[in-house]
Amino acid sequence: MVQFLFEDNAEFGFGYRLAFDKHAEQAQELLTGLGSALGSSLVDALLAADQSTEAGIAGQRERVAALLEKLKGLDGLEARRLERLAEYLVRKSVWIVGGTAGPTTSGTAASITCWRWDAT
Repeated sequence: MVQFLFEDNAEFGFGYRLAFDKHAEQAQELLTGLGSALGSSLVDALLAADQSTEAGIAGQRERVAALLEKLKGLDGLEARRLERLAEYLVRKSVWIVGGTAGPTTSGTAASITCWRWDAT
């Protein structure tokens, strides 16, 4: 959970969602690039995973754990980057809840709390 106090909470929330989406995109690109070293069955399963249910998300977490084990045996910058981004292969929701915190010189400030829902 992250808490902030500022005026542009909608813009911040949108930026937070864009950052998560970009990390997921980068993880998918790295995964595809390392496909021959990781094995096509794992890569294909990670990329095509149905994460529309809790069971699907749990299955993806297991595949990500298997991916991290395989990455330990690989050298190179791409493998290290994918280790750091692998969690973004699991679907996440970003929730932003805001409320008025009080007046400022340019309007009203908002206090928002951001949660990244991992459904653990």
